[in-house]
Amino acid sequence: MGDTLKDQIDRIEEKLGSMETIISEGKVKTPKEFKLPFSAKMTRGKRKKNHVVVLKINENKGVTFKTMPIKEQTINIDGVPRLATGEYVLDYNGTPLIIAPSWSVEPFSPTKSYTDTIEKGTNTVGYNVLLAAMKSNMMQGKKEFGMWLIIGAVVLVGVAAYMYFYG
Repeated sequence: MGDTLKDQIDRIEEKLGSMETIISEGKVKTPKEFKLPFSAKMTRGKRKKNHVVVLKINENKGVTFKTMPIKEQTINIDGVPRLATGEYVLDYNGTPLIIAPSWSVEPFSPTKSYTDTIEKGTNTVGYNVLLAAMKSNMMQGKKEFGMWLIIGAVVLVGVAAYMYFYG
């Protein structure tokens, strides 16, 4: 309570200066990019032999990564065959990936998810276009068009009258 405004400003400037030195020295850590775990790494040879990275979602909401071969459009996860057609294969940085929940024989399908969002009306595809259209159509402030029109008409009539009487 006893701090004056000048003391508070001095303290803020000190903190700001210390933050600038921390940033300039590079002590601020940037978040690391996500990388697949070692068990999910794939070589070119495995890709050519029709292997895929499987992201298995367990019942306890845990996630495990495994590399598995695709045989006759199925993959065998924990003794249960699951579908592995092209509809279910995703691409993560050039690596084929399948998201397979442990409670279903059918993996995650981006096409089915897309159609479901369109049916439910929760799709964000046209959101940016809609937002831009809304911003462009926002009501501008009321323009003082009538006043300028009256002033222009008076000036025009004045010039015409001057030309008529003195010109």
